[in-house]
Amino acid sequence: MKTFYYCLIFLIISHIAIITPSDAQPDGPQRDRIGARSGFVYDAFYFRSATNPSQTSVRLYANFSNDILQFVKESNFRFHAKYEFMFALFDERGNQIGGKSITDDIFVRSFPQTNTRALSNSVNFVIDVTPGDYKLVMELTDLDTKNFAKQSHRLTVKKFPLNQLGVSDLILSDNIDPDSTTLENVVPNLRNDFLSPDAPYGALVDFYPGSTDPINISFEVIEAGTDNVIISDAETIQPISLEPIEKYILLQNRLTRVMRYDLIVKAAQNGQEAVSERQFVSSWHYLDTSDMSIEHSLEPMKHLVKSREWSWVQEADDSTKDVWFNNFWKQRDPTPDTEENELKDEYYQRVAYVSKNFSVPNFQKAGWDTDRGKIYLKYGAPSNIERRPRSINNPAYEVWSYNSIQRRFIFEDRADFGDFRLVKVE
Repeated sequence: MKTFYYCLIFLIISHIAIITPSDAQPDGPQRDRIGARSGFVYDAFYFRSATNPSQTSVRLYANFSNDILQFVKESNFRFHAKYEFMFALFDERGNQIGGKSITDDIFVRSFPQTNTRALSNSVNFVIDVTPGDYKLVMELTDLDTKNFAKQSHRLTVKKFPLNQLGVSDLILSDNIDPDSTTLENVVPNLRNDFLSPDAPYGALVDFYPGSTDPINISFEVIEAGTDNVIISDAETIQPISLEPIEKYILLQNRLTRVMRYDLIVKAAQNGQEAVSERQFVSSWHYLDTSDMSIEHSLEPMKHLVKSREWSWVQEADDSTKDVWFNNFWKQRDPTPDTEENELKDEYYQRVAYVSKNFSVPNFQKAGWDTDRGKIYLKYGAPSNIERRPRSINNPAYEVWSYNSIQRRFIFEDRADFGDFRLVKVE
């Protein structure tokens, strides 16, 4: 009987919506390059200079994974790669005002470690400059193959005026220990994506007193795109000088949902106010569907209903949305005489699966908004998956085969960021 229910579930979901292929992305990396978008991720953070208070300390960080380098096998338990990373900062006239070149070796003990996509390699560069506009150029070179990745960014370095209340940028990290973490040794989470609710994750921030009067500080974690406050804390700190006050915001075990959040930090002193904020994503390896709001229960369904009906649902109030959602699944319940709704449960299981496996934090893209996620929501797990890793001339691809409907879906990851786009249906 259970087999009959699962077959019925598959047939119903497979006819809920029609999903059309997405447009293909631009051509992949050139032969002589590491993928320009996937070579490394970077971020810049601004703090008041510790040596010259009229200047701003620009803290530049870049992380990259092992799989973009060519490793040489030295023995069964030793693989080696060598790289050079270069930072260069230019003023508006094109004059280089600072830079740094880092050459290092990477050793791993197994072949799978050479292919890991974890951002395990980190480089950084700190420079004090006068606030203004600059151009940052970074280049990562594989010293064995001479393949390279190059990025160029415009920076607008902000000012922290003396004798005026200020708040630095927020540095997110998933390894914060208030007893040992400092601005000098913090390891940033550059993808702004936290993978474990149990990790000591959170943010580091500096407050710059305008006087020695008390400072009222507060922080909120808000569900991105809404006014829904998840966490709200406040305290008063008493400066003993005008030196920076370093604070840590720990979020460990305080967030349970898989979603995008805004972290907003505010400070007020003698009528002056300062604010700093940063968005992040929680991508826990589970999804507690029992705690999902109606908005998040509904969001993946935009790929399962007709656009006209979805437009109406979006404009409805929460109570109407709730009624519509429950009626939608009640009408499709394969066993209406029982309390269990197998089809609704299957929907939640698929949402949890695509959230865990197909989310693309770099693009702040939920799993159900990816092409693989859309197909999985509609058809469930494929009968077979054929995978090919990235090579110099070709992007990574996956071929999903569904025997029950005699169709194949071909996806390519041309940006090499894990965002596989549907390029062909056979």
